[in-house]
Amino acid sequence: MSQWNDEKAKVKDIFDCIRNFALCGLVFYVGIQCFLKPVNSYFLMSIYYLTGISMLLLSIYLFYINFSLFNKTVRKEHEAGNIGNSFYFLIPMLVIMLAINLLVQTAFSIPVSDGKTLGELTIQDLERTNADSTQKQP
Repeated sequence: MSQWNDEKAKVKDIFDCIRNFALCGLVFYVGIQCFLKPVNSYFLMSIYYLTGISMLLLSIYLFYINFSLFNKTVRKEHEAGNIGNSFYFLIPMLVIMLAINLLVQTAFSIPVSDGKTLGELTIQDLERTNADSTQKQP
């Protein structure tokens, strides 16, 4: 009977999934950056917002696909008897926690005005920024 770590390909599949979660985070980061880009034209602003929404939705879809692939890999190993029940239930939960962290952590560390990061902003800061931007537009 084969074991979980007997083949390089099995371990590579796991690390590929983790790398793909980081790439999903990169796509999420690019989507967030589209909303933070200062523009003066309504046309460019709508293009940036449409691109940002598309990138955010794409990152969520890629995240779902990657997590489904990871679960399929773990389920196949569990059904073959190569891993125990605790691994079957514990590892997907740990990977989802890691994946969510990779998905949003970078976006929350984006520096914005007043030396704060995106994760440090409060609702009042966002309202003040929104009010300032509407006053500056012609």
